[in-house]
Amino acid sequence: MSDQQVISDSLIKKRARDRRAQNNLRKKREAHIYTLEKRIADLETELEGLQQVCYGLRCENETFKSRQSLIRRLVTSWTDHVPTSQVIPVATSGNSLVSTLLKTTDDAETTPHSPVPPHAIGQATEPAARSQRKVMEDLTSPRWNITPFHLDSDLIWSDLCAVCVAKPDLVHDAPEDPRPLELLYGSKTNLLAHAICTATCKWRCREPERLAAGWLTYHLIKWNSQPTERRFSLLREFQRPVGEQLCTPHPYFVDYVVWPRLRINIIKTQHIYDPRDVMGMLSCCMKVRWPWNETVLEPGDNGEFVFKVSFRETFTKLEGWGITQEFLDRFPLLAQDLDVSSVLYNFI
Repeated sequence: MSDQQVISDSLIKKRARDRRAQNNLRKKREAHIYTLEKRIADLETELEGLQQVCYGLRCENETFKSRQSLIRRLVTSWTDHVPTSQVIPVATSGNSLVSTLLKTTDDAETTPHSPVPPHAIGQATEPAARSQRKVMEDLTSPRWNITPFHLDSDLIWSDLCAVCVAKPDLVHDAPEDPRPLELLYGSKTNLLAHAICTATCKWRCREPERLAAGWLTYHLIKWNSQPTERRFSLLREFQRPVGEQLCTPHPYFVDYVVWPRLRINIIKTQHIYDPRDVMGMLSCCMKVRWPWNETVLEPGDNGEFVFKVSFRETFTKLEGWGITQEFLDRFPLLAQDLDVSSVLYNFI
């Protein structure tokens, strides 16, 4: 073998080694770049979540501060012209609105400013003066006349909310009690029942859930649109608004959630979770504890279909409702202080 051939073979082997080395270097560089890009994406996601949490805490803190200031001024106004010996201490126990406000205004601390999360754009924080005026009015009203505090810039406008807000006269003219078939299939005479039917037809659920939720919603809307003591008495105890609903601006749909604790948690996390996602999941994850193959209606004395007594007794009790694990897994913060074992719905 000539020297020239030996040199040529050595050169070929060297070039092959160089190509392998360059290829390995290129792969390492690409892997490193991929790792860095993934790390950046994870950090951006984490940062967005923290910004949403900070924004929610800041809004909640501002609300608490305004309530605390209002309560102090209110209590001061009560005692300004009364001798000290005649001042009656303000009770902080019981279920009154004042006690609810006092409980939720302890030790509020200022949090740094953070960007508005995407789903909260357009949901401007209500002016403090307007919020204070509403609370002042509510403190002097009977319980049946105190309605929930809704967002003026609510981005969630279902067919139901749109009809109720845009055409209140149709709600007022609706009968006090709907027929079950109107809630299931609509009506040309009862437009409120027809609006509820149109909204619930889009839910991915069974007829028992549509019918039960529709009946509860019907009576809640009738009271909310034109409060009277009689209409308030028709609401189930679990339907009646809690302190957070009366004091904190929130989307309309929150009032129709059957569990009071879940309503509170949705209001508190409305700047963390997108309310549209929460509403969408609730429509398919909220279940009536009713057998799958059993009917819910029966012929009445006048020939019209009416609720089975057992079905009506089921959905008018809080224990007759359940929620699936899928919802709790998707929104873990909403399960805070919620008795999960009692609300969890297990498919049989």
